[in-house]
Amino acid sequence: MGFVKPERSAPTSYTVIKSGGAYMAEPSPRSGLPSYSGDAAATVIQSAINALPANGGEIYLRSEEYTLGAALALSNKSHIRIRGGQGTKLTLADGVNDSLFNITNSSFIEICNLWLEGNSANQSVGSGIYPVNSVAVTLRNIYIHDVKERGVYAYATGGNGTTLYLEEVYTNSSYKEGIRIEGWRGFTVKNCVTETILTDWWPSLRVYQSEEGTIINHWCEGSKH
Repeated sequence: MGFVKPERSAPTSYTVIKSGGAYMAEPSPRSGLPSYSGDAAATVIQSAINALPANGGEIYLRSEEYTLGAALALSNKSHIRIRGGQGTKLTLADGVNDSLFNITNSSFIEICNLWLEGNSANQSVGSGIYPVNSVAVTLRNIYIHDVKERGVYAYATGGNGTTLYLEEVYTNSSYKEGIRIEGWRGFTVKNCVTETILTDWWPSLRVYQSEEGTIINHWCEGSKH
């Protein structure tokens, strides 16, 4: 059986905007959180993530194009949602050699409404989103394009990955699987698309050593296998 979609997190804590060549993370009124600004999008967004309290919150990325000079990391975090607007696009800068999002040992994480560009020609490794040993991860309404490895690589060991929910995740032009789920217990893949795998013999969707999962209306196209 599949698991239901995890609960959503708190109201918006930070709004991230781009103004000229600078990025700003503005806290919600009366939140007591600090503001951040700078010319490196990843640093500003990561500072906002790190500043969230123990009970989490939401970071809203306003509809802009952001170039990331480093991966965005959610490590040992809980109840965080990162949400884009209509047309929010994150592109990996040359030579980052990492995923756009790394989610590790975290719970109740939601990432939604984003376009992720992997810039694969200028990377040696890296996926779009890489959840590891986490609980209740939701990925929804995300377009992932041109990544060096996998669009989504959900990896867990020792039963430490439970409740993964993917809805309307569209991966295009990855060099390995569009979606790979490995070692998870309880997952749902709903209304997702994986297409144009750029290397021979890689399936567009792979579920490996995982259990209690549901795949609903998944479309695979253009895989070279």
